[in-house]
Amino acid sequence: MHEIKIACTGAGLEDYRDLVDFQGGFKERTDEDIENMVASILKHGWSYPFFVWKNGETKYIFDGHGRKPALSLLESRGYIIPLLPSAYIFADNIHEAKIKLLKLNARYGSLTESSYTLFTKNMSEIDLDGVSIKFDIPQKINVDAEDYTENLDKIDEFGHVEIKIICPGCTEESSFTVKELLELTGE
Repeated sequence: MHEIKIACTGAGLEDYRDLVDFQGGFKERTDEDIENMVASILKHGWSYPFFVWKNGETKYIFDGHGRKPALSLLESRGYIIPLLPSAYIFADNIHEAKIKLLKLNARYGSLTESSYTLFTKNMSEIDLDGVSIKFDIPQKINVDAEDYTENLDKIDEFGHVEIKIICPGCTEESSFTVKELLELTGE
């Protein structure tokens, strides 16, 4: 029998079978999503602790709902699942716990193709098999080609100038120099 690799630490260790789902149907997952989590756990190990809220004797999962059925599936396939690293979230009652869960799932920023490109720029290999990355797609901005080409000769003079771009769809703000924008667009 194989045991899954532990690739993180936490404040404590928990048996995943003792953890109770807290989110209910808050997120939807397909069988394919679970299989992708199984593949990720096998390849990278248990890389993120469960987030657990203890309410009396009950231990609720805040983060790890999708990984829990993946662990069950791994166990049914003969893998040994050790006690797993967990981080503990404090809340005085269910209302506060739900607020914290909503904050855990909140998006305080946006992932865009440009931010992804800048982040992964110097990575020679990116293996994201089974991972679905969804970008916030800004509305397309039309640029007058004549104005654009007319000012290309001034790039050396203004290449260091920073341009702030605000997405009209999600209101995300990004700043780039003229040179960075040209590099990103292949100009």
